[in-house]
Amino acid sequence: MKTVIKLNDFGFSFLLDGGFVRRASTAILTTSIAVLTLPLAACAQSFIYTNFSSTSLASNPLKINGNAKAPMTGAEGSPVLRLTFAQNAQAGSAFSLKAIQLGRSASFSTAFAFQMTRGGGISDGTANPLGGDGIVFVLNTVANNVGSWGGGVGYQGVAHSVGIKFDTWMDNANQFPQNSDPNGNFVAVYTNGSTQTAGYRPYSPGDKSRNQYYTPATSMKNGHIWYAWIDYNGQTHELDVSLSDGVDVRPANPQLSETIDLNASSILGSSPNVYAGFTSGTGMAYDNNDILNWRFNDTYQPIGVPSYANKLLPDASQDRPPRLGTNINNFGKDVSGEGGSHY
Repeated sequence: MKTVIKLNDFGFSFLLDGGFVRRASTAILTTSIAVLTLPLAACAQSFIYTNFSSTSLASNPLKINGNAKAPMTGAEGSPVLRLTFAQNAQAGSAFSLKAIQLGRSASFSTAFAFQMTRGGGISDGTANPLGGDGIVFVLNTVANNVGSWGGGVGYQGVAHSVGIKFDTWMDNANQFPQNSDPNGNFVAVYTNGSTQTAGYRPYSPGDKSRNQYYTPATSMKNGHIWYAWIDYNGQTHELDVSLSDGVDVRPANPQLSETIDLNASSILGSSPNVYAGFTSGTGMAYDNNDILNWRFNDTYQPIGVPSYANKLLPDASQDRPPRLGTNINNFGKDVSGEGGSHY
């Protein structure tokens, strides 16, 4: 397959076979144009899955590994990406089929919805509902395959990577001590396939140092649809994570914000080509771990903010979006009257 790239004085556009536009940028004035033809190995890419139907997957295929499967019928009746089934000892993942060339300084923005249902098996000794170990959003430069099962959450052992783990099982001194988890319901950032949480501390707004975690007020295994937004500004090295239980409206402020240099050679490296996707795992506790929708931008363009706000943020020129009043969900719907606020 070939990719046609049009270059001009102000921007560029990528056009792929079959009419599926991976990325487009336009210029007001064009004084010169050159046309290049390159092999489709790694490319700039922004994409949207409103669901994981056969049609969506045919338009933009994923590499689906291990126990993962799509399309599956989710709890709400829509076609989903199922990372693990409600069974013991599973590991599943799904990644972009082709490596993605990230924007300047490894910047990116993504948003997705997930749901955990039909939990069972052993308890982790907390008040958490029964269920598996959680899910991880992953960027890695090595391969689009799967990691380990159980406490590894499908992410353990994935080198040259960053993982944002939505952890739903307490691995600590009393229950499987390998990960030193603070509780059985938290979000944290990891690198290079590690799932070790020793030394992590509760997130304090304004403190953007590494090794913090956020604990939602409700369990991510409560059967609700959860919405997540992750943004990395490569100029400021700020990684923000926002989370909402049951309401597709981005919170006014991130619940977790850290400073981390993803361009470090030990993580993603400079101007990386990455595989983007999700992993999950179950052990002696299990549930269905489903991704319901997913949107990915290969530059820092926060999702769930008014489109005119994003126009103010070319190539991460600001360290966070401006605070505005209109509430737009992941797919462009105005939900201003439904509660919550946006940047």
